[in-house]
Amino acid sequence: MVTAIRRWLAALLRNTTIKDVIDLGTDGLLQGNVEITHSTIVNNPGYAVVLGNGAMTIANSIIVNQGAALCSSGTRHAPFTSRGGNIVSDASCPFNGPNDKVASDPHVLDFALHGGVALSLALNYDSPAIGNGLQANCEASDSRGLARGQSRCDSGAYEVGGGNGKLTATGMSGLYFNAANNGHYVSIQRLYGALALVIWNTFDEQGVPAWLYGVGTVAGNQIHVPQVAQNVGGKLHAGGSVDVSTPTLWGSFDVTLSDCYNATLSYNSPQAQFGSGSTTLQRLAFLDGVNCEL
Repeated sequence: MVTAIRRWLAALLRNTTIKDVIDLGTDGLLQGNVEITHSTIVNNPGYAVVLGNGAMTIANSIIVNQGAALCSSGTRHAPFTSRGGNIVSDASCPFNGPNDKVASDPHVLDFALHGGVALSLALNYDSPAIGNGLQANCEASDSRGLARGQSRCDSGAYEVGGGNGKLTATGMSGLYFNAANNGHYVSIQRLYGALALVIWNTFDEQGVPAWLYGVGTVAGNQIHVPQVAQNVGGKLHAGGSVDVSTPTLWGSFDVTLSDCYNATLSYNSPQAQFGSGSTTLQRLAFLDGVNCEL
């Protein structure tokens, strides 16, 4: 992790985060012979140019500059090689490898330890960097020393869900939602053995909030909850007194996790205000230090 640096004339950057660089000129933050892999370079308003002239090789990285081009026009004469899997803020550099994408906002979150010893920028659930890394260039671990997915990894220094578990173990725990159905959330918590708790915060067809929950059996990437309950009759009164709710049998759930980031919830209820159907889900939150590789 680097927060303030002088200009590098030659460097090897691997699993490195560079943020908020001081202004020391416009010739480029990085010059000369530079190799960058699985690094995150963002929010460097002091530099008009990030990638100056020099022989550069870049893979599976996030490089985003604010308000200026990454490469200066007409000054690049040395070899520039993209090995793919990069998220960049503009097309001023010849990023033309597989999975190279232009995105002005990489959707990064807080700058913190996230279970490691070096600060890193976590990725939001909708970051274009998630799963964008080119498989051939996937490092074994991220900047925290946590395992990356080897069949699918993230661009940048931070791996979402990085760790030592598996999706069929603790890696399925997390919060899921559908952006088109804001306000409806599914929480999955792997318990012990082959059991998982599934909670769906939703509404009935009259708009009445419904809290549905049940414990089901995990088999591979699927969870079957044969008995889902709904708490009814509970009330919270002013001052903190509570009327106890009554668990009522609601129906059943089936959850299929198609990969580390997407799932489908199928449901079946004999109650007319719910019925049966399915909804697609996107993972909103992971547990730090848990790998979700299938």
